[in-house]
Amino acid sequence: MKKTGLFGGTFDPIHLGHINLAEQILQSGLVEQIIFIPAKYPPHKNPELISAREDRLAMLQIAIQGNSAFSYSDYELKQDGVSYTINTARYFAEKVDDLHIIMGVDSLLDLHKWVKSDELCSDHKFIFFKRPGYAISEEFKKNYNSEIADKLLSSILSAEELEISSSQIRLQIKSGQQANGLDPLVYDYIIKNNLYQEEK
Repeated sequence: MKKTGLFGGTFDPIHLGHINLAEQILQSGLVEQIIFIPAKYPPHKNPELISAREDRLAMLQIAIQGNSAFSYSDYELKQDGVSYTINTARYFAEKVDDLHIIMGVDSLLDLHKWVKSDELCSDHKFIFFKRPGYAISEEFKKNYNSEIADKLLSSILSAEELEISSSQIRLQIKSGQQANGLDPLVYDYIIKNNLYQEEK
């Protein structure tokens, strides 16, 4: 089995920053394939403000179609209720031999508050990517024992991240501006399906 990265997120919409980052992770050699997993209802977001799962999945499929090392799973979309990372990690740990969970440093800062955080941190491998405006301080280590803290810190990847955000893209489209950082085919899908736009 290949070394596999799980890249979860709302992907509302998926943008070139996501794709660029995933490509850098592949180039690092830490994983050989990446499975993108759109969340159904992330615990930290209002579900009423998230686009329909069908649209987010369709945009994801469009965005990753050019790379054979990229695939997707609708596992979380098919579950009832909130998407918890521990459940997804347990499921895929039984499917692949060498699993790595990909997430931003912003998530790492709050990881100790997540559901079954102890199990998640001890039983699974991670790849954390840097996010503009987020830094790890010594306070971080107080949330874990020294072994787990060292494990998590050593999992931070030095990767260039394009400063693109899904929220900014949504605002640009809503205001009628040209959206930066989107695959042209994803942008076409958004316009065709009237996503993020003021109601006509």
